[in-house]
Amino acid sequence: ARRRVASQQRYSQCAVHHENLADALAEHTRQTLAALDLGLTSAIEAMGSPPPRDSARLHEMLADRQAGSAGTYAYFVLDAQGRLVASSRTPQPEPTDLSDTPEFRVHRERRETTLYLGPPRLGRVGYAQGRWIVNASRRIETPDGQFAGVVAAVVSLEHLRRFYDKLRLGEQGAVGLFSAEGVLIARSPWVERFLGQDFSNQAVYREHPGFRGAWPAPT
Repeated sequence: ARRRVASQQRYSQCAVHHENLADALAEHTRQTLAALDLGLTSAIEAMGSPPPRDSARLHEMLADRQAGSAGTYAYFVLDAQGRLVASSRTPQPEPTDLSDTPEFRVHRERRETTLYLGPPRLGRVGYAQGRWIVNASRRIETPDGQFAGVVAAVVSLEHLRRFYDKLRLGEQGAVGLFSAEGVLIARSPWVERFLGQDFSNQAVYREHPGFRGAWPAPT
């Protein structure tokens, strides 16, 4: 009986620990996303809509957002055709067609989408080259509600990973950040083959409809 009571106590302690861990992860996620969203929405307000063609002025505005943003590599703007028109990295970005990216397609096709996290991938240019990133983005609209483009921040997954790695997970523990669609964005311990996979059929996702945040990750 004493062993059973002791076992139940240990189980209860573990349950409380995991609840506290989940709360800490959720709060960190909320704060991170809120800061990104503030940077994006303030950028939209500052540039007006549709975005002006003055890439140098847009660059200064985006560079100011980047300077005050922890954990991002760059901010950029796409026009209504998906063309790169401004970047925090350079006043004169090279003409680039990004209309095939998930971020552009989602905002063009779904007016109701607010902050959107794209799938994780390796960066191709600048400081993000060869590093795991995810784009956080917002839709830009004209005054009458028509689609006018996208503003986005290139988020460092290493920044998120450092926080996750500090948590006491135990030898068999793992945590992850999933998108609203159930795509794994970040994970600790770091296992690249899991990144970008769709786990929307996992029980932890199905049991929490509409969730967006950090939960125990697949092992």
